[in-house]
Amino acid sequence: MQNQSNSNVISDTGRIANLVARDGTVLHTRAWSGDKGRPTVFIGHSQPTHSGHFTALAQSLNDRGWSVASGDLRAHGHSTGPGQPLVHLTSDIGWGALIDDMQDHLQHAFDGVPFEQRVVAAQNITALLTLEVLKREPRLARHLVLTLPANQPTVAMLARSFARARMKLKPVDEPDEQTHHHLYSFLGARLRQRRHLADVMSADTALVDCIVADPLGFPVPTLGYWAEVFSGMERAWNWPKDTAIDPDTRALLFYGEEDPLVANGKLVTPIRKWFQQAGLADVDVSVVVGGRTAILLDEATLGVSKYLIEWVEGDAPSTSGDAVADETFETISEKVLERFGRDEDGQPLDTDKLIALCYDAVDDETRWIEVLYRVALDMARSGGSDRDRIEATLHSLMPHWDRSYSINRRVLASTALGMVLQTVIERLDIGTALMSTQHKALHHNAAFEQVLRQACHKAGLTDGSDVDGNLEAVMDDEFRKQIANGQETSVLSIGGHPIGFYFRPDALKLVGGSDPAPAGLLVLRNQDGEASDEDTRISMLELSYGLTRQEASVALHITRGHAPAAVAERFDVSINTVRTHLKRTYEKMAVDGQTEMVARIMGGAIGWLAR
Repeated sequence: MQNQSNSNVISDTGRIANLVARDGTVLHTRAWSGDKGRPTVFIGHSQPTHSGHFTALAQSLNDRGWSVASGDLRAHGHSTGPGQPLVHLTSDIGWGALIDDMQDHLQHAFDGVPFEQRVVAAQNITALLTLEVLKREPRLARHLVLTLPANQPTVAMLARSFARARMKLKPVDEPDEQTHHHLYSFLGARLRQRRHLADVMSADTALVDCIVADPLGFPVPTLGYWAEVFSGMERAWNWPKDTAIDPDTRALLFYGEEDPLVANGKLVTPIRKWFQQAGLADVDVSVVVGGRTAILLDEATLGVSKYLIEWVEGDAPSTSGDAVADETFETISEKVLERFGRDEDGQPLDTDKLIALCYDAVDDETRWIEVLYRVALDMARSGGSDRDRIEATLHSLMPHWDRSYSINRRVLASTALGMVLQTVIERLDIGTALMSTQHKALHHNAAFEQVLRQACHKAGLTDGSDVDGNLEAVMDDEFRKQIANGQETSVLSIGGHPIGFYFRPDALKLVGGSDPAPAGLLVLRNQDGEASDEDTRISMLELSYGLTRQEASVALHITRGHAPAAVAERFDVSINTVRTHLKRTYEKMAVDGQTEMVARIMGGAIGWLAR
């Protein structure tokens, strides 16, 4: 999971311990001790991350002399187990339990630390929970560095209504991939570039890939989790009457230049006003160029620690980028729809039209995004006053939405499988061709043409000018007759030696009405003996472990018992080149040395081929 630019993204550095929550749940904590009299910072994670992902930031702050603490909320990271599943919260009490966890983490981190030296750096879910803890402890910390979702009632209402509609169809305690997908698609629609749902966190693709590869990173939450978090989003911004944050507290609203949670900064002003109304006179805003929703992760590429240090220890925040003009959520929704080329007609929501869009999304996933933003736009225009109507619309829509999503996932899975199988077929020199009843190749891959030409040459037959010409040369009258009569299976031979196999899969019967209709599939296999076997093994090593052809060739010869020196001589390279190939192979195969590499290769497909 590690890489050169993000070698400390996931790490177990720091002093690791357990904190027992007030209901007995065991919470995972980390701490780095700093210099006496220097700030102490608690770093809060987001929904798809845990404390282990912030090692780079923690180490940078600790190198400056700061004490650093972090920890996993229940249902996140290592604060999970048999009694507390990953990303699942108990209905009606889950959000309250997270508030307790956050308060316990902060009290543990700040035990004995003066108010003036306390720093909270939190993003997304832990930033919202910080607001909840401030209701209980107004004098929580002198410095608040928060990356917050926009305090837009429309967004929270839409999210909660969507989850409630999903709960009519799915169990609350099972991961719900559809809600997960649509939430991050909704946010990702505002990004300029996106290749993965998790890209909303960071523009650093290596960092995102590392987190996604982590079994505890970017998990799919249950509906119970989403229902609690979405209701918590609304609760967090509702401040109790006659309560205010301690006026000595200062806040830095910290966001990425491309942060969809605040519409790239266009929704920051309402958040700033909220803090001022909550009693804070000192509220700064800082934008990080290149940052997205989880900018505290971006220490390696964006150096976010300097922003925290300069703001806490200096007089002003580090800022960069141009000032962002405020916009309403209504305008933002209109622009997203315009970006996807959808006309906004200003008409009320039409459930039948939304259902049609859901089924259009089987082939075009942006249609789901369009549905979400059309509903959001309708809510923004009505000011959220007609919540019952919106919920009724989503309840009517959800069975169709669920069905279209399931169809889309099956289509994608089938397509992905077809692509993988095609890659395997090509790499193993397997030629395939769809044959017509007139023994013509309707469609064939490159390997088919090559293997067919080799077969003709080996048999001393005249090499035709094209594939059909070569087929004419190798097929005898009996084979042609079998194809024409629709025979299910037949062997193609040259001089009594089989070179291919013809069959008619059931799937082809589904396209019998096409013109010209495929009659069957002809499969050819390279028959060059040992060379072919070696090529097959090398190709399988390349496919299985992501090796280069040179690395696979060296590994195969080592597996056969050849010494590195002998392999170097065979390929006319230096022994150091062979060792370099082996070192890279060990890394890609995640083995510790030659013995383990050989055992793993022989225990897999190569060993199967050898038997």
